[in-house]
Amino acid sequence: MAVRVSHESEDELGANSGWGACANCAPEKHQEARFGDTLVEEFERRLRAREFERPATIAEPRMLGTLRRKFSPALEQTVVAELAKDLTKVCRQDLEATIAALGI
Repeated sequence: MAVRVSHESEDELGANSGWGACANCAPEKHQEARFGDTLVEEFERRLRAREFERPATIAEPRMLGTLRRKFSPALEQTVVAELAKDLTKVCRQDLEATIAALGI
């Protein structure tokens, strides 16, 4: 007697919205968190060294939220402007105009 096996329930990338579909999401978020940690450590170091005059934080909205949660109270009070915007694909002229509009 032959047994027929159905493979419809096997999890493949994109097959469903279960755990297997997002297996690659976690490393990206972990890298973002580590990058945020690195940035905040550098900001804190520069704050202690008094290297800031009027610091501003400009970052993609999700990263800006990550940074805010990691800022010390002293660093948080030092930041004079924030912009939650992804400027990675903006030309230099538009970038400079955006920063100038912040008044810093």
